[in-house]
Amino acid sequence: WQGTDNCNGWLRMYISHFPCISCVAVSCQFVRFFPAVRLQMDFDNMWKTRFEPSDKFGSDRFHAQGGLAGRRQRIDEGFFEW
Repeated sequence: WQGTDNCNGWLRMYISHFPCISCVAVSCQFVRFFPAVRLQMDFDNMWKTRFEPSDKFGSDRFHAQGGLAGRRQRIDEGFFEW
């Protein structure tokens, strides 16, 4: 790891869910080995964004099928189109 302290700059990461403990550990190792690189992380709540449709067609279909309550009902009934 010689010369890693000569690296500098920014690293920006977007993660679609909360970072797990191993992701946090890897981030800490990165900061340790590259102290002059600024690490910025942003993340979303996967449980919210995972189930929201991403386009107008998906949104219309989602609401026509009863939204989250309708999706939960279909899952409970054993039918869900992944």
